[in-house]
Amino acid sequence: ERLVTRKILFGDTVVSIFNAECSDLETELKLPDRICWRIGSFQNKILFIGGWEEGRDNPWSSRVELMDLSTGRLSPLPNMVNARKRPASVTTENEILCLAMG
Repeated sequence: ERLVTRKILFGDTVVSIFNAECSDLETELKLPDRICWRIGSFQNKILFIGGWEEGRDNPWSSRVELMDLSTGRLSPLPNMVNARKRPASVTTENEILCLAMG
């Protein structure tokens, strides 16, 4: 398990990943021109759900991606069936569950 935080900075999502003990910042990633709504963990990878690209006027997204911490590589997962404006998510060992808020 890892502690992962996100902040939006000038239209970019900045992700901070802490070590397993949550005592030190291990990696900080910048996803340029992308605002991610939800970030979490799934099967020892970082999960990115929803969001939109800067400059576009559509906050609805069905995008879901995983980042492998050992390589820093983003891999797309199948999109959500319906685009969501501000999705909430819950993960289990084998499932990612998404739902709309409000």
